[in-house]
Amino acid sequence: MSVHHSVLELIGNTPVVKVRNLDTGPCELFLKLESANPGGSIKDRIGLSMIQAAEKAGKIKPGDTLVEGTAGNTGIGLALVAQAKGYRLILVVPDKMSREKIFNLKAMGAEVVLTRSDVAKGHPQYYQDMAERIARETPGAYFVNQFGNPDNPRAHYETTGPEILRQMDGRVDALVFGCGSSGTMTGLSRYFAERSPHTALVLADPVGSILTQYINEGVLSTKSGTWMVEGIGEDFLPAISDFSRVKTAYAIPDKESFLTARELLAKEGILGGSTTGTLLAAALRWCRGQTEPKRVVTLVPDTGNKYLSKMYNDYWMLDNGFIEREQHGDLRDLILRPYSQRDTVVVAPGDLLTVAYQRMKLSDVSQLPVMDGDRIVGLRAGEIAEPESFAARVRAHFEQVNDLLTGWHRQPGMDVDAEVVAYLEHAEQIRPYIRRIGPRVQTALKEGKTVLAEGAQGTLLDVEQGTYPFVTSSQTTSSGVFGGLGLGVQTVRRVIGVTKAFQTRVGAGPFPTELDGEAAAFLRGSGANPWDEFGTTTGRPRRVGWLDLVLLRYAHEVNGFSELFLTKLDVLSGLEEIEVCTAYRRGSQTLRSLDFSGDARLLERCEPVYEVLPSWTEDLRACRRWEDLPAAAQGYVRFIEAQAGLPVTHISVGPERSALIVRGE
Repeated sequence: MSVHHSVLELIGNTPVVKVRNLDTGPCELFLKLESANPGGSIKDRIGLSMIQAAEKAGKIKPGDTLVEGTAGNTGIGLALVAQAKGYRLILVVPDKMSREKIFNLKAMGAEVVLTRSDVAKGHPQYYQDMAERIARETPGAYFVNQFGNPDNPRAHYETTGPEILRQMDGRVDALVFGCGSSGTMTGLSRYFAERSPHTALVLADPVGSILTQYINEGVLSTKSGTWMVEGIGEDFLPAISDFSRVKTAYAIPDKESFLTARELLAKEGILGGSTTGTLLAAALRWCRGQTEPKRVVTLVPDTGNKYLSKMYNDYWMLDNGFIEREQHGDLRDLILRPYSQRDTVVVAPGDLLTVAYQRMKLSDVSQLPVMDGDRIVGLRAGEIAEPESFAARVRAHFEQVNDLLTGWHRQPGMDVDAEVVAYLEHAEQIRPYIRRIGPRVQTALKEGKTVLAEGAQGTLLDVEQGTYPFVTSSQTTSSGVFGGLGLGVQTVRRVIGVTKAFQTRVGAGPFPTELDGEAAAFLRGSGANPWDEFGTTTGRPRRVGWLDLVLLRYAHEVNGFSELFLTKLDVLSGLEEIEVCTAYRRGSQTLRSLDFSGDARLLERCEPVYEVLPSWTEDLRACRRWEDLPAAAQGYVRFIEAQAGLPVTHISVGPERSALIVRGE
């Protein structure tokens, strides 16, 4: 056996395996294991090809900075080569990528910049556009640009294609591949058109990508969907792409991709990634549709080691609806990890803290229930109100601790009596603050007092009424007040809806009126002021857009607003024009309100219909009366009132508490 002098010498010449235990119809199906490359994927080939070609052309030399936008595997291929040759590497990665890929990149020395995965090309946070901008703004940096680099398909034309034809003794009736950067598809289709023109070239594509419709119907759609398979599928045609030789494409849903990859592992022992599932599912469809024996080849583009926390994790598959559990028709159907099935991660009272820590770290959770058999262990705050019962619970706990100390660790026990006394003293201090809020609120109302319950999150983040799955775990609508405080509906006299004069959203999720560029920067601010639209804890910029009156009407329907409190009207001062979304267009329909089932996909298919309103240049921060506002600002408020069907009773015009206009006062 020869000894290699560099890991780069191991790239390519990957094995081919015949499928034995899957239903391939009348065909023979062969898998080329690109997962056997040293970086674990087919992208090792293009990482080496693109860097070597740039070196040969004199564009880069060891020590330079390379920048690329990647779904993960190209980044690992580049990191492998950059590490071996001595380059600094900056990678922009969409945030839907698996943790394993990100950990892998960082461990190889790459600098990883995470960006949003829910935006399309042209958006400033689209991973490829952001990578190009970083390269442009970094002195001496080289933008690798896999989507426009001809040395990407060249790698497959010169290596992958010849290997397949040689390993298959020149007999390949069909070849199934995917398309991300399009290098694999373009390079292989070009090679096989020249050397094996009878070979049918088939594209495997995730549902949501525009490529299947383009190949099968010749229609290039400008609207793409979203998909969870990583590394393939596109919302545009890459500059290096050549689809002229590909005549058939299959659109594979995420669920089918993930389940097919899991079946491959279960029946053939091959651990492939999510794209493997898409390619294999398409290949099986093609094979089962044949009436005569054919020899078919597809790829295992990368290893499944990078997806253990996702498609090979039963809980992740359950959470995303890709596998199903037995249904009972009752509350058990809503509990995905029942303790009775030992699906819940727990600790016992006698477990060490290190055990609890390791289980939290392994399961990526921040809290664990303490279970003693089938009984949950622990103290509720309300137990402090009964000193005798509280003392008994504390005593039982420390007696159990002593059993561990003396019996297991051979250490002196604790003074249980002293601990009970100390806890009772602490309880005495805390007891005055432990109260059920409901009765106190009821008493205040009976005394004629006004009680203000303030919500902290937006309607669309409500677990029931919001844009699931982009929601919180609680009820953020007005109905949450009743459950949280223990109040009846009749006790509420006013429900004040609070809305900014423009739209913002934290985190991922649909945002029909989202802006980018100069208008977004204007509304968001620079981050220098505490009232700018940046996360208080994370410091990350919030997403901003024009005011969406469709969503405001929906929030009114869900919460039952009696009036509106309009904030940050002063931020709009100085805009050249102000747009407001008054309706959505979905196909041939125009929607002024939402028939909303809490499914975020509805909003993703909607285009906003805008009305342009007059702007103003005056600084509003000194205004304290309605009459102080310029006519255009008054018109903006009146327009919102007319569209929402609600009065605007309060208007904030600055960050200070005093910067407030109360209508009618």
